[in-house]
Amino acid sequence: MTKKEDYLTALYHGIPESIPYYGKPVRHNIGFMDPFEKGPLGGGYDGYGVRWEFADNSSCPATDKFTLTDVTKWEEQVTFPDLDAIDWKAKAAKELAKYDPETQIIDYAMGNGPFERLLAWMGYQYLIDAMLDEPEACEALLNMWVEHRLHFIDLVCEHYHPDCITIYDDVAFERGLFLTMDMYEDLIQPAHKTVVDAIKSHGVIAINHCCGKAEDLVENFIAEGYDAWTSAQPMNDLAGVLEKYHDKLTVIGGYDSNGAPSREDATQEDRIAEVHRAIDAYWTTIAFHLSRTLTWLFVHRINFHVKSNQLANVFNIHFLQKF
Repeated sequence: MTKKEDYLTALYHGIPESIPYYGKPVRHNIGFMDPFEKGPLGGGYDGYGVRWEFADNSSCPATDKFTLTDVTKWEEQVTFPDLDAIDWKAKAAKELAKYDPETQIIDYAMGNGPFERLLAWMGYQYLIDAMLDEPEACEALLNMWVEHRLHFIDLVCEHYHPDCITIYDDVAFERGLFLTMDMYEDLIQPAHKTVVDAIKSHGVIAINHCCGKAEDLVENFIAEGYDAWTSAQPMNDLAGVLEKYHDKLTVIGGYDSNGAPSREDATQEDRIAEVHRAIDAYWTTIAFHLSRTLTWLFVHRINFHVKSNQLANVFNIHFLQKF
């Protein structure tokens, strides 16, 4: 089984011959920094009227002035990018120039899922107030966002033919969710469900990216139709999630990307030890149950001092030693 076959086997909830590594060279990841979603490199406005600031090789919405100050007036204050004005044929040709279909999968990363897009428009404080006080207006705005996102998905599938589409929607932080379960299920989940249905209608794997302590939403992710949850961090009970949902959801994560092993002063030995811990904690849980294995360990946002291919080799050396 090739590394690409291992990768897809795990996503389709099968049993790979080795632990797939979530990164290069197998994963050809594109789309995440589309300027109409995240603003141009260096900062500026995205296609939705939000100004982004760029620092430390990442971007975030500017907090000094938000685009949407009255959700009941969203039709006056919010804009949507004209996706048909983009030369998708040229864009795809450029971004797929180094893609090798024999050894790689295409994962189109769509930044700013429904919660993140509302957050970018409004900021956290007003967003929570709006969801509580004006749920109908929030729903109407999200319905328009969904309609726009469905067209985005159609264009990506037509021009890129991706294996996967990842929706980035961080609704959690280290200790829990940014919103209540009722808010999520009433407003955010319906948008995810419609988007995922569209992705899967094209025969494409749907992946939910959600950092933070999001284990309370695992059943929601499954109900929405997601095939996998990425950036699953160890502040979640990942062993428990895998034990209960091992035949329904691929878990991409496990490495402590928010703790000591990911700091700049961590040694290579620290990082290798964390890889060993993750494999011991999560892979063996599934092997013990002899079920359709779908755990997937990865190093997420490891700082630039680490060569990711070295840690990928550690994955499989340790795996072979154990089994």
